[in-house]
Amino acid sequence: GALTKGPQVLVGSSMGGWIALLVARAMPDRMAGLIGVAAAPDFTEDLMLATFTPDQKNALQTHGFVEEPSEYSVQPNRITGAFLDDGAKHLVLRSPLSLPFPVRLLQGSADIDVPPLVAQKLFDHATCPDMRMVLVKGADHRFSTPDCLELMLQTVSQQVEGFGAAAGEDDLLAIGGVQPVSDLLANGLEGAGGAFAGQVLGTVHIGGTVLVIVGQRRNHRLRLLRSGGAVQI
Repeated sequence: GALTKGPQVLVGSSMGGWIALLVARAMPDRMAGLIGVAAAPDFTEDLMLATFTPDQKNALQTHGFVEEPSEYSVQPNRITGAFLDDGAKHLVLRSPLSLPFPVRLLQGSADIDVPPLVAQKLFDHATCPDMRMVLVKGADHRFSTPDCLELMLQTVSQQVEGFGAAAGEDDLLAIGGVQPVSDLLANGLEGAGGAFAGQVLGTVHIGGTVLVIVGQRRNHRLRLLRSGGAVQI
């Protein structure tokens, strides 16, 4: 059976922020809140295709992929045509986006991978009764300095407590093992499929609410504080 019942708080980092928005759009009645950390909705269109050079477009047509240097690995990022086509099927900024629950967007001003304008575009586009954007001066896409991690911890705590669940500091710092994702959310993402499949990485029970962690394994790691380290996604 599903591990999650009742309200969900989704935390999505980078591409995971986009996928969290897809889940929220598919099942708004299950949402208690959403936190985007350098969220990157529609990045396949706006940050990839729109910026490709003629040579890159030619390589995509000829070889079916483009390779770009990665700041996170010695191996280049390989961007396939299939990945871009999959992204085009799941855009969220080209049509109305209703988010009828609290949303918090955390963004670094020095993020060159997903610039602050992306967060601003999402902020302006979505219909939401309670949306706030926090811009952290000097923070990059990793968003993993001690101050950034503390801000994430505080934001998660506020989201959960705002719903009425008991979420103490010990609860959040004790996040050490992320449970397998629930059947419900896995099924909710089936429509995304392809390159988006498997991006909901797990759930953590905090008080009476479930924190659902969504991430991008390829080149970004969302870190949530715990005693002596972090949960890496």
